[in-house]
Amino acid sequence: MRNGLMKSVSGIRGIVGESLTPELILKVSAAFARYCRYGTVVVGRDSRITGEAIAGMTESALALYGCEVVDLGIVPTPTVQVMVEHLGAAGGIVVSASHNPIEWNAFKLIGKTGNLPGPERDRQFFRAHGARTQVCQMEFYGQDSIAYGRR
Repeated sequence: MRNGLMKSVSGIRGIVGESLTPELILKVSAAFARYCRYGTVVVGRDSRITGEAIAGMTESALALYGCEVVDLGIVPTPTVQVMVEHLGAAGGIVVSASHNPIEWNAFKLIGKTGNLPGPERDRQFFRAHGARTQVCQMEFYGQDSIAYGRR
């Protein structure tokens, strides 16, 4: 754990406003768009007070990178998993820190089969996540944003 940020097979979690920052939310969203090859991404969240804002940022960033976003609202993680498979989506994100304290929130990353991606896909995702450091320095508007995200 570095600065309260934890990366694991179930995703990325941290303390909102400290280790889980707006910059990190945009970086994770950009990396996941790339991981999903800019396809359809299903997004769900739990009822934490920060969930709506984080899911909104995530969905906006995914859309700017060219992904079609399906927003399920407040749903349990298995619902997102089932919908990814049912819709033939490229992946899913659940904004939920499960059992962690209220100041935490997280991204649970779901692969196209509706399951967690697994160790090799995790390595690919985290490599992409680490490589996307310029994401938050761009201006988010128009086609240039989408083209930039696909480079």
